[in-house]
Amino acid sequence: MSAESFRDRLLDLLPIYSATGRRLARLEPPDADDRTAALALADAAVRRWTRDALALAGERENLYDAVAGSLRDLGPVTDDGTARAAAEIAVDVARLARPMPGHADLEDVARAAARATEAAAEGRWVDTGTAAADCLYGRIGLGTE
Repeated sequence: MSAESFRDRLLDLLPIYSATGRRLARLEPPDADDRTAALALADAAVRRWTRDALALAGERENLYDAVAGSLRDLGPVTDDGTARAAAEIAVDVARLARPMPGHADLEDVARAAARATEAAAEGRWVDTGTAAADCLYGRIGLGTE
């Protein structure tokens, strides 16, 4: 359910008439149980996409050094406890980004990551996939390093 909701949400966000949308529509979700897929998506949302967004937003300043250190030290999201720890860090990123001019996109990515990890910890597989897709889409919108 997580993988399917992730793909379906991305199809909502990416136009099907684009090359990316067409490739995405042809993908089959991986053959993994819901919990494994949800934890993998939650892990990617925080440890990859939020960390990348943080690096892009903070490259001009050292505003996010402390929370970036927490992300570096965060181990893989493998269970409810590590999902909750990841959610706390994502919430911290969002709180730091909120008052910063021009960093609303980082806040959105971090909030989506927090929703994904919280949903994974609570066994809400569809919500995990949807929030992880929102996180990835927001990260894509920030550009590349």
